[in-house]
Amino acid sequence: MPRPDLVARHIHPSNPNDQETQKAIDVLAQALRHDDVTLHLCRPGLAESFMKAMIISYLLSGPSPILLAADDFSCCALMGEVGMHDCRESRAEGAAAEEAVQALLASNRTEAYTLLKEQPELQRLVQQHGTGSVLCIHFIAAHPQRQGQGLGSQLLQHICKMADQQRHHLYLEASSGKSQALYARHGFQHVCDKPLGGENEAAPVLHVMVRPPEASH
Repeated sequence: MPRPDLVARHIHPSNPNDQETQKAIDVLAQALRHDDVTLHLCRPGLAESFMKAMIISYLLSGPSPILLAADDFSCCALMGEVGMHDCRESRAEGAAAEEAVQALLASNRTEAYTLLKEQPELQRLVQQHGTGSVLCIHFIAAHPQRQGQGLGSQLLQHICKMADQQRHHLYLEASSGKSQALYARHGFQHVCDKPLGGENEAAPVLHVMVRPPEASH
């Protein structure tokens, strides 16, 4: 299957509400509403609203947001070009968006959400390779009606080629063994596991992965 035509856009942090951006947000939120991490963190019945709030928060306060979408919006991804300043603190204008996320967070999931936001391995990667040398993939997914067709893999391949051209390392946190295996096929290397709870707590475990430039697929 040929790779879909992809449109890469830099989203201005103060304007995440244009029509195409909203369409991409909807695709990602619908696709990720059944993800184990989403269901673990959000209040019951509010998974899609929670994901939308999370995505908007990353657009407003995350590092240099980049939105990628197939021309038919069959698959989308939100990434950020990470620098040292971005690793240490969020932008002030994202405060309202973060409050929206907190309002949809389950009452007993504050600690898990804090663990989700903490990314020491990402900070170390930036410290090692320099500001502007790392792309963090926040979210990547195919439309619910288009899943299982290899579209996510094709979009990931496009991202890897883009990172190779720019000599960027890629960073992500896989939320399942299946997605971890997919990323490994594209050259991502497992760094460590990141539990979103204590030893005796039934909580999702994220798999931290890094891909150096020109890693073999």
